[in-house]
Formats: sequence, C-alpha cells, structure tokens
Amino acid sequence: MAIILHNANRDQKKCISHEDKAIAAARLSKHPEAKKQLAACLLDKARTLMSARMDQKQVRKLVQEAGTIVPQCTEALDYERYQYACNAAMCYAMDGCTAQALEQMEATNEIAYAAPDSDLSIAEHLIEEVAPIRIELEQFQEAEDAVIQ
Repeated sequence: MAIILHNANRDQKKCISHEDKAIAAARLSKHPEAKKQLAACLLDKARTLMSARMDQKQVRKLVQEAGTIVPQCTEALDYERYQYACNAAMCYAMDGCTAQALEQMEATNEIAYAAPDSDLSIAEHLIEEVAPIRIELEQFQEAEDAVIQ
C-alpha cells in the first residue's frame, strides 16, 4: 500500500485505481506465483479501504476472497498468511466481531513470533498491527501494553 500511496500522491481514488489494475493483472497472469500475488493485491486494497474507513462491505469481500486463495498457495509461515491474518483481524474488529478478530490476531502472533526477522520486526508487528486492532476493539490497555512491550 505505501508504494501505491506514494505513487498516487496520497490520492485515495488514484490509489484504489492502481490497486484495481494490480488485481486485474494478477487475475490474468499465468505466472506460477500469480495466485499468491493476487491475494497480496486483494489484501493491499482491503487495507487501503480500511485505512480510509471506506466501503466495509467491499473490504469483507476482498478479505474473504484472499482467505480462499492464501491457504492454497502458501506455506504456514509465508508473509501472505501473516498479511491475510492481519487484514482479517482488523476487518473483524471493524465489524465488531471480537472473537474472530482475536482469533486472527492470534494467528498473526504465531507467524510473527515463529520466525522473526529481528527484534525490530516484532516491535513493528506489535505497534503497526496488534495495537491498532486492540484500539479498534476498544481494548485500550491491551493496545498500550503492546506498544510498551
């Protein structure tokens, strides 16, 4: 999302247009990794929409479609599984589905802690993923604890 936002000069409509084009290209691609790329593009668009608090119905559709693709084309610790779990957790949190959000957040934790790139990657996970999901769930103390950790 950050690359697209940068290229679109933070214009949400332009950003979404770029993401739609990436999704279309991934759908048409015959590359062996095309399905994995499609899932990533779907999740990028979902994150853009969630960040702007736009079209939650479409967010759910994007996350659901990615959720059918990710298990088919990834291994247990692949980044796409992490990306899916993060997006699904936030989507559920925004929908007020606390149990499902926490279940997906646990999946993000399992991947993040299983094979961290560095201590910084864990800090990034806690600050950029866990804390915002906790805030969305109005679990402010848990969000604060994640940031402090």
